Amino acid sequence: MALYELAPERRICLEFDDWSVDQWPENSGNIGRWERSSSIGYCFETLLRFDVSQFVNSIINSVRLKVVCDQQGSQDTPAEMLGHVWRQNKLEPGYWSSPPRWDDFSSSPWTTEVANPVEMKYIDTYYFESTQTFIDLINTWKNNSADNWGLVLSWNGPSPDYWLHVSNTSRLIIDADEISNDDYVFKNVNRGVYMGVNNGIN
Repeated sequence: MALYELAPERRICLEFDDWSVDQWPENSGNIGRWERSSSIGYCFETLLRFDVSQFVNSIINSVRLKVVCDQQGSQDTPAEMLGHVWRQNKLEPGYWSSPPRWDDFSSSPWTTEVANPVEMKYIDTYYFESTQTFIDLINTWKNNSADNWGLVLSWNGPSPDYWLHVSNTSRLIIDADEISNDDYVFKNVNRGVYMGVNNGIN
């Protein structure tokens, strides 16, 4: 059993609508909402992609997402601000660029939330704890990198003018057991995972 902390290989701020003329560069990240006027506004989400292909011969025991927020901006103090982590599916919506860009607006709702929501209000470090859905997703990605379009970090709060900056020190924390090529046998009844046979175990 070993813990691995992965830095995002892609981190980019996405805008919920196309009113904004700001172009967000690669390696940027915000969550929240901002109104320039009563009729023009936009929401922030952040795409985080981690390369998990190194775990192809590993058993994933748990997965945590550490989100470091190191700046905040506000005109209103939010009563609550819940962060959410979703699987990013390139078909949802279907107009994502390859690779994704700042102006690939996430106007279609995400359908697969991989971790429980976390209250995020101020500059701090937040953890989205492991769930079976999160583990299953990483297991899918480790075996097929082409399916890994990353995670989307979004928010849900009542304030019209609040944002948090998502730092590049955010990490995906994976607890994994490596399986050697000479002993590529594993059976986990609790999780229903079975990988390979080389010694008659079934």
